[in-house]
Amino acid sequence: MAPDKTEKELWDVLKVAQLEELVKRFPKGIETEIGDRGVRLSGRERQRLGIARILLMEPEILLLDEPTSVLDANTEAKLQNFYNPVYQRKTVIIVAHRLTTVQNADQILVMENGYLIEKGTHNELMQNKVI
Repeated sequence: MAPDKTEKELWDVLKVAQLEELVKRFPKGIETEIGDRGVRLSGRERQRLGIARILLMEPEILLLDEPTSVLDANTEAKLQNFYNPVYQRKTVIIVAHRLTTVQNADQILVMENGYLIEKGTHNELMQNKVI
């Protein structure tokens, strides 16, 4: 457990990361060891655990590289409903190939072959048929 966090804070973050039900099924609950680098977890569970850890750290600036790449669209949408309000209070840079991952961003930069080819909001880029 994170020594500077309350158990309630940990459960709140697990809920945001959609890990609450999984952890409740663990033999020792929140105290269960998941193995080196989360080897006992699926790729989706490890990705959500990474998001939970970030949320616990409460950094002012987040740099996320494909933060939901192994998640299905439904799980990604549910996660975004929870963590978008958290992102509102931070500077967040997200590198992603899926548009749904960044559609709520204030500014989207479209890169092609290492060059910036367009920038704008999701709606602006859709109107320009860039994405």
